[in-house]
Amino acid sequence: MTQAGECSGTQALSRRDLSAEITTLIPRMCSVTYTPPVNSIVLGSTFVDWDSITAQATPVGQQRAVFDNPTPTLEKFESHITILLPGMMSNPVHRHP
Repeated sequence: MTQAGECSGTQALSRRDLSAEITTLIPRMCSVTYTPPVNSIVLGSTFVDWDSITAQATPVGQQRAVFDNPTPTLEKFESHITILLPGMMSNPVHRHP
């Protein structure tokens, strides 16, 4: 049983930890090079038919572009699906700062 204000199975962040995380998160978010959306049509509520998404061959498998549009609340929403060949990696193992 947990006391009021405690989290069960998780560790709550202190204000100092949360402030430090936000301080490091903002520069990481801003370090990505922006490219405008491929499509200019504002994307609303929608669905995607898998058979309508064309697969593009890549050196490590296939990629299917799903969305690259603005939305009512986002300047750009991009989503894609990557299918890797057995034993392949989409990029080398790395860590984000």
